[in-house]
Amino acid sequence: MKIAEKICYLLLLSIIATSCYAPLAVSKLEPLPNQEKKWHHGKEIIKNEHSDISVQCMYYKSVEKNLIFEVEITNNTGKSILIDPNKFYYTSYKKDTVILNQFVHAKDPELEILKIDKKLSKNHANEKNRVVNGILNTTLQATVQGIANSATKEETEKKLDENEEDLEDDRKYYMERHATLSDQRSYWETMLIRKTDLPSGYTMRGYVIFTRNHLANFYGLNLAIEKHTFEFDYKQILIQP
Repeated sequence: MKIAEKICYLLLLSIIATSCYAPLAVSKLEPLPNQEKKWHHGKEIIKNEHSDISVQCMYYKSVEKNLIFEVEITNNTGKSILIDPNKFYYTSYKKDTVILNQFVHAKDPELEILKIDKKLSKNHANEKNRVVNGILNTTLQATVQGIANSATKEETEKKLDENEEDLEDDRKYYMERHATLSDQRSYWETMLIRKTDLPSGYTMRGYVIFTRNHLANFYGLNLAIEKHTFEFDYKQILIQP
């Protein structure tokens, strides 16, 4: 290797070794004035009512690239109403009249659950394939060494034990991944507002998740229910860790 190439290689290794990921800023969303608000456990709740439908929205927190809101919907219309998070969206603004994004829809819990189910299926298949391949590899090594008689009994047993330990480590990895994915599925299944026919006289509550826009100064959150749109306006403040 030439001197120049060695220097470039060493510089590249140095950059990789010293580089690191900068922490994402934390989003703090504050309700804008002239909205019906109240405090609850340190969080401000905005209330919006129309045609016997009451909607309360509370900004919960930002997690990585997501904004999480807790929403409560009460139906007193005398009939069932359809609650569909696919009809929830926001418009983000840099200034009052400068629009950054329009119609950024909430994440669909059913789609997220399907994505996780696909990952669970792949994880299960990968685990089975690894176990089968591990058993075949161990059996083949033992057979070849036995035929060739190139290793002592102790050496063969040691190698087989090492293969079994590797296989057990892989089993633990797939089990842990399965548990993590199952926890994620349970969260989307039980904690999120999902498409539901809400009977009259009933209330539903859950999280609604949007992709965050770190360039936005303001969000206009719109929850479309039946023929009405319930709007909640926020100012975004970015806090560096």
